[in-house]
Amino acid sequence: MDRSCRQLPRGTLTVILLALVSSPSLTLADDGFPPQSMIVQQPSDGGVVPDSPQFPGASVGGTAGFPVWPQLDAAPFSSSPQFPLHGHGIDEQWSQANWADASWDWRFLPKGLLYQSYVAGEKEPRLSNAFLSQSGGEMLWDSTLGWRLGLVRFGTARGTQPEGVQLDLEGGTFLRVLPNQGNDLQSIDFRAGIPLTWREGPFQAKVAAYHIESHVGDDFLVKHPGFVPNNYDRTAVVFGLGYFVFDSLRLYSEVGWGISGSANDKPFEWQSGLEWSSPQATGLRGAPYFAANVHLREVTNGSGSVNVLAGWQWRRRQSDHVFRVGLQYFSGKSNQYSFLQENQQLFGFGARYDY
Repeated sequence: MDRSCRQLPRGTLTVILLALVSSPSLTLADDGFPPQSMIVQQPSDGGVVPDSPQFPGASVGGTAGFPVWPQLDAAPFSSSPQFPLHGHGIDEQWSQANWADASWDWRFLPKGLLYQSYVAGEKEPRLSNAFLSQSGGEMLWDSTLGWRLGLVRFGTARGTQPEGVQLDLEGGTFLRVLPNQGNDLQSIDFRAGIPLTWREGPFQAKVAAYHIESHVGDDFLVKHPGFVPNNYDRTAVVFGLGYFVFDSLRLYSEVGWGISGSANDKPFEWQSGLEWSSPQATGLRGAPYFAANVHLREVTNGSGSVNVLAGWQWRRRQSDHVFRVGLQYFSGKSNQYSFLQENQQLFGFGARYDY
């Protein structure tokens, strides 16, 4: 398993890029979003707006001769009081289209999530690669291969800021490779969960069950014969609450209780954090983001870890999927659970595709 798993981190960035390229084009679907190219802005003075060379017969926004390029220049989708619209024709029509479908109904495999994964969470499903330097000087290569999707929802059809009750499925593989030791796989954690989530307005909640287990790489054991694996595993239930102070700022807190696991585990855990991340489509310009998460655990005698991320992100108009690059700072108990009792201080750079 070690030699095959060793190749996984090398392809993670490729998987991220393929996920971005293969994302479905913006078409009129059951989420109620019309393609931007079909939105025609009428001139305020009653005159005629010249055709766009890309879309004859319709202007796609802006002033004559300066079109708003579809999928690149994105208008805000939020019509909340915190983010008033600026009177542009496309913005107004887009907002009306976005919030037109407020009815709740049963939807199978819905678009979007009611309770997004924590941006700075240690074991959240995503696609990512991060190159980190330990305080002692050793380099680490952390990779995540994960996915999260909605199975069924009773709520609105929107793909962004949806409301309702939804059952999700999530899973992820978290690898740590040692570049200075021949790219040996040090450890690998597996996590799978079933979250039941709810959102209405700025409030959201989550009840979930998850299982996680950790294994040490074969080559690492060969080179460290004195190391004794702890064979860590844990099954737990969690309850989380989130609140959007405004559209770009979320506060959250989550408690968990282990119901079964290895002998070296204890039941209680708690994590909390904040995220500053604009929900607006960014186009090619992108936008800054910041996230911080604190995770405390009974198994580490009440101590835990702090994880901080900051950088730049790109978000599509019709999706909560976000591609992020930026810096990471981690301090505390190791986030690879085969080494849970070890203290680490890490700093580095990573690329992530979040759901």
